[in-house]
Amino acid sequence: TGRLRGFGKVTRDLTERHEQEEARNAARDREEARLRAHADRMAELERTKAQFLNLASHELRGPLTLIRGYNSMLQDGSIPAGQVPAVARLLETKLAHVDLLVEQMLETARLEHDAFDLFRQRFDLGDVVQEQLDIFRPLSPDHQFMLDDDGTPLIVEGDRARIATIIANLFDNAIKYSPAGGEIWCTTRNQGSQISVIVRDQGLGIAAEHMPRLFTRFGRLPTEENVTIHGTGLGLFLCKEIATRHGGDITAKSEPGAGSEFTLILPTAP
Repeated sequence: TGRLRGFGKVTRDLTERHEQEEARNAARDREEARLRAHADRMAELERTKAQFLNLASHELRGPLTLIRGYNSMLQDGSIPAGQVPAVARLLETKLAHVDLLVEQMLETARLEHDAFDLFRQRFDLGDVVQEQLDIFRPLSPDHQFMLDDDGTPLIVEGDRARIATIIANLFDNAIKYSPAGGEIWCTTRNQGSQISVIVRDQGLGIAAEHMPRLFTRFGRLPTEENVTIHGTGLGLFLCKEIATRHGGDITAKSEPGAGSEFTLILPTAP
């Protein structure tokens, strides 16, 4: 009996040691997994930082070089007086482009660092759409902007500046991918529980296989036509993030050669 009791004690000791060893191994595995996840996150942030730097270098250099060149020509009087208004419009367009690029990169950085705070207020989305139309019409006189608005108030609750960014990005995309003289339609509707803003263009269109990456970060589509069109690949990514954080969504429909249609949906303010 004494031998059995001794054997039982040894067995319990071995079992406890085994359980303790398993617990230590599990804790070590969890810590290793945590460290690997942290390392992966740091590596992703480094890649993102490198992409940001490449974007800043590539996308900003072109318009800034043009602005600097025309500014020098304006100062030395080498531009004929009759061409000065056209040059001024061109410079305004390029400055607006730079402003949008910088804002896209700053907003994406805020998302990366969880510093994307929303300042909510009630406002009429129709006013925001009209304001953006008033900005983009003179910047792109080669395009025809058409507004289909039935006059119904479009009251939403959210960050007015961020939602204006969505509309600005949709108009900017429509301009970039549409031919000169093309129509850009904006349709707004109050559908009771939700409000929609639809921006439709007559541009290049998007093939079905490229649609899944449309709203991803740095999601520039790898097509021959896109090579000459500048952009960060951040605009639609930001549109999706902002819409989602407002309890809404943004969707796209498109066919190659038949243009694209983007629909922003936001909940109506209570």
